Amino acid sequence: MLSSYRTNLLALYKGDNTHIPSRSTLENSSLLTGSIKYAGYQVAYIAWGFILQLIVLFLSALVISIIIALIRLGIYQWILTLLSSIWPAVLMTIMVMLAQTILTKYAFLQENGEVLAIDNR
Repeated sequence: MLSSYRTNLLALYKGDNTHIPSRSTLENSSLLTGSIKYAGYQVAYIAWGFILQLIVLFLSALVISIIIALIRLGIYQWILTLLSSIWPAVLMTIMVMLAQTILTKYAFLQENGEVLAIDNR
């Protein structure tokens, strides 16, 4: 949405307004109805995004609080077993991410990552 907005705005700055429908084809009531719907859709999408974030954060906090409660009750052996089985995957993920960052900065980009252009080696 933002990229098409930017493209349309740049076209308007250049004087190209072909993406805007002409007023002769639309009635005043349909223009006003479209404007009201656009604002309503924007508010609805923002509200929906807020609700989804609220649900995800609530579930994350709930899981963390359950884990802390189990540790306080003395039931923590399963956590140690889980951590001992997944630490190689976590370590490998961190190493791959660091390798990608270093390679993109020093091998693939020009001037040690200062210029965002591929070196074509």
